[in-house]
Amino acid sequence: MLARSFHVLDWAAQAEGRAQRAAWPAAVLREGTAGSGLPMLLRRRLTPLGQAAIATACEVGADAAMHYVFTSRHGEFARSLRLLEALANHQPLSPAEFTLCVHNALPGLLSIARHAMAGHTAIAAGPDSLAGGLLEVAGLLAVDPATPVLLVHFDDDLPAPYDALRREPAAGPVALAVLFGAADRGGLPIQVSATPQPWNPRATTARAALGLLRFLRDGLPSLGVEGARLRLEWRRAA
Repeated sequence: MLARSFHVLDWAAQAEGRAQRAAWPAAVLREGTAGSGLPMLLRRRLTPLGQAAIATACEVGADAAMHYVFTSRHGEFARSLRLLEALANHQPLSPAEFTLCVHNALPGLLSIARHAMAGHTAIAAGPDSLAGGLLEVAGLLAVDPATPVLLVHFDDDLPAPYDALRREPAAGPVALAVLFGAADRGGLPIQVSATPQPWNPRATTARAALGLLRFLRDGLPSLGVEGARLRLEWRRAA
């Protein structure tokens, strides 16, 4: 088991049927309400899911003096699907779709907009993507505790026809950003543990993300979530 203490400096979230932290759960994720922290030239290149991810990052104050860690199981899969459809129909590929379909496109755009030089990481680890991101946060803070780390998780259900492969309930789009920092910056002290477990075929993409949101939003003393190969548990520290 790996356990690590963090301080949560701020958090924000958007999901289907839920809004930003200030109005949770009053509104629904929709195109045009997110990504306002980016210049228009960059914002126009984002999908609604990408806009939501960037909007939550901006809501917690993404700036140049942070490490960025983005996690997602499927990324912006709708872009990849459009590329596959174009190939199947012998049509030319969109350079913009090709450039932005990769998992590190969003942290790259945010880094450009914020002139961030501390570096960014993109992690895709199936249902354990968020767990992988938390491990990366732990490593970054261990090496450089003076630099805050912004963790952004975003994902959506697979669109048709790939939705036939889904073995989990539909959860809709979700995006959350959590800003972690050293103890001297204040914030909420928590402990996160990741425990290896046998392969769990029932693990879902959204369960860990929504579990972390519930833990932060509802003030729960602890909450555990089983992933595919890792069990996450969050506890409020003294």
